[in-house]
Amino acid sequence: MRNNVVLEITADPPEAVDEHRIRIGTFTGLLNHVQTVVRHAYRAALREVSVRTRSRLHAEDAHLLDVVVPAAAGSFRVVLEGSQTPGLFGIAELARALRRVDSIFEHADSPEQTLVTLKEHRGHLAGSYLRLLNFLIERKTGLRYSWAEPISVKANYGSVSESEANSLVEILSGVSNLGSEPVTLVGEFERGNRGIGSWGLLTEDGIYSGKIKEGGPSLNGLKFGAHYKFFCVEEIEEIEATGRESRMLYLNAYEPV
Repeated sequence: MRNNVVLEITADPPEAVDEHRIRIGTFTGLLNHVQTVVRHAYRAALREVSVRTRSRLHAEDAHLLDVVVPAAAGSFRVVLEGSQTPGLFGIAELARALRRVDSIFEHADSPEQTLVTLKEHRGHLAGSYLRLLNFLIERKTGLRYSWAEPISVKANYGSVSESEANSLVEILSGVSNLGSEPVTLVGEFERGNRGIGSWGLLTEDGIYSGKIKEGGPSLNGLKFGAHYKFFCVEEIEEIEATGRESRMLYLNAYEPV
């Protein structure tokens, strides 16, 4: 193993039963979903370190993984490695992210315990895990993985079977806002459409736009050019073909500032 974090994932889709093969959609989708889970785990891990330290970790791309062994023998296995060649501290942070991933896979055989864990990681990490489970069910496969960093004495493991994924989704899908994250914005009311419930707020970081769900607050009374604090939740809908994510802000409440 090179001086980097290495992650191996294994899948057993129906087409791999008799031959060493996997559908292109299953292969690319699996990689996209795994990368997404790691990305959100990495970003969650970064929130535990100082801003100064965070700036040294190249947070925009340090979570990325590359395929280094396209198809290992046996069940369909792929070996991934960190895209960056980071210093030891950067490796430690990617490893911290993968340990966070371990925690959400740890009790795959217990939906109740997994729910407790995901509530602790409520937000985009929980949402990306739920989308991965749905993908595994759709493709009729389980997932096993192992990973190690250069200083590891032994590898770390995690897995979820297709039947376990079904049981998990049955419980997790009924929990509201499990995959959403709270976002607070402060800025100038830039635009609004009461008919469709869309809005825009001009902040120091640019214009943020969003929508209002049925039963949410009314835009009546908001004044263009006035300053407000918007309390929102951010939800993600994944674009499976590319692995990119479409994010939407939903306004829950606001107050003048």
